[in-house]
Amino acid sequence: PQGAPAVEAAPSGGAAPGTGGVPQAEKKDYTQAFQECVESLSQVEKEYYSFLWEQAAPSGGALHGKAAFDFLSKSHVPREILKRIWDIAAWQTKAYLTWQEFVVTTKLISAAQKKQSVSIERITIT
Repeated sequence: PQGAPAVEAAPSGGAAPGTGGVPQAEKKDYTQAFQECVESLSQVEKEYYSFLWEQAAPSGGALHGKAAFDFLSKSHVPREILKRIWDIAAWQTKAYLTWQEFVVTTKLISAAQKKQSVSIERITIT
């Protein structure tokens, strides 16, 4: 939304080479957390995220590079926060977002817009 609040990114100190700026301690397997995040969506959330996914990735397979950046930039979340979100959500490939990663990305953007911390823990708390 227009006028969305700015959120400060967590410092990326301690990042190991090749980890996309994510500190070594955070570089772990998020497969189960992402699956649980998607499975915990309410029906309304599923419909909304599906709608956004169709807008962002009309082919349905994945949301790539520039198309992803252009779509995510519509959130008005600062670029450095979007980079942090991408580093968390695209932890496996860094080149594109799958459906599960898109759901995680969208939830993290929502947290950023609410001035909440941008972390995997933020969206996996039940």
